[in-house]
Amino acid sequence: MHPSVPPVIEPPRTVIGVGAREVLLLGAGLLAACLVILSPLPLLPRVGLAALLFGGSGLLALGRAPASGKTAEAFLLDLVRFAGRGRLLQRNTGDPDPLPDPPAPPRTAPAARMRVPALPLDGSGFLGLFSLIFLLMLLAWIWTGALGALLLQRGMAR
Repeated sequence: MHPSVPPVIEPPRTVIGVGAREVLLLGAGLLAACLVILSPLPLLPRVGLAALLFGGSGLLALGRAPASGKTAEAFLLDLVRFAGRGRLLQRNTGDPDPLPDPPAPPRTAPAARMRVPALPLDGSGFLGLFSLIFLLMLLAWIWTGALGALLLQRGMAR
């Protein structure tokens, strides 16, 4: 048996490339963000928390691991399985030349009019999410007039 197994990744079976899992996660994130916006918290934490919930659900729904293309829950399940299995040290197995990888079968995706590209589930995806949250909170802070009050206090505005 060959040691490397290509991952089995099923493409979504919808017209625009978004399945029921993605719609459910995005809907739950939108509902949670709406509940946070309607909460009695001050404006800046409401904006930041709502952006974190909806952006996090979007990253979770549309994000894929860059190396394998797996969803977030499949990637985390693989990590848990790997951490829980026993370890075995192998020495002198007697096979100095590994077999070459067999050619991958062509993947046939359903014809779609529009494709939603996968977001990266790595540092760049999370950096983009936190940058968006910071910019939204900064815009909310400026919109409430706090910047104008700060400039008046420092004598930089009329």
